[in-house]
Amino acid sequence: MPLDSRGRGAPRRSPPLFPFPGQALRSEPPVPCAPLARAAPQRAGLAPPRGLAAPLRYANVPPVAPPPRRRAGGPSLTALHLCPQLVGSDEELQQKLAEAILQEKRDFKISIHIATSLPLPSERDHLRPRIDLIVFMIDIKSKYSLKNVEASLAHVDATFFLGKVYFLVTGVGRVNCCSIETNAVCKLGEAYCSPVLFCELELEGVRVATAQRLLRMLQICAGLVPGFSALSFSLLMRNSADD
Repeated sequence: MPLDSRGRGAPRRSPPLFPFPGQALRSEPPVPCAPLARAAPQRAGLAPPRGLAAPLRYANVPPVAPPPRRRAGGPSLTALHLCPQLVGSDEELQQKLAEAILQEKRDFKISIHIATSLPLPSERDHLRPRIDLIVFMIDIKSKYSLKNVEASLAHVDATFFLGKVYFLVTGVGRVNCCSIETNAVCKLGEAYCSPVLFCELELEGVRVATAQRLLRMLQICAGLVPGFSALSFSLLMRNSADD
């Protein structure tokens, strides 16, 4: 070992990081590293099956259960509570239609509110759930029914007219007893940008089909149907009615 002027060993110089001009770099072979092995659990009954890694565990900490799987696209349907609002002067027909809707098979809870006119009593606003759909029922045999709906429309928030308001005209099977022109009802739908449906709720088959249709519309208004919004579906129905 070379000595310096004081008799101590001279420090060993490390090779330069970069070579001098004309000097080539030396490639050193990589040093193999042993793979890190995970320690197997010591307690009996915790050894994983062959081919699977052992789960990590900490002392005195119980394993955490995985969260329950949820349906893609939103909360569980069984926890949803949808509320349609039926407004009309014929309470008997409203009750029959509500019973037909409740008898349909569905994956969510539903509460149907029935009112003869709007606005609703303000003293129960804090107990009333959110309204997802408003259906105005017009009896084509009664002029009072149309006037009642026209007066109630003034109390509806403007956001509901973005696809969450429908006009349901009943009694169309009795042409001789009509007191309201269908053209007047269609103009009402155009003025409020809402679709108009014609049916005869006195017939059980038509009542069941109307209940199924309203239930599907309720799902769309609540955002439960992927690819459809309340406004787009409302526009689609209005365009199909014009054709």
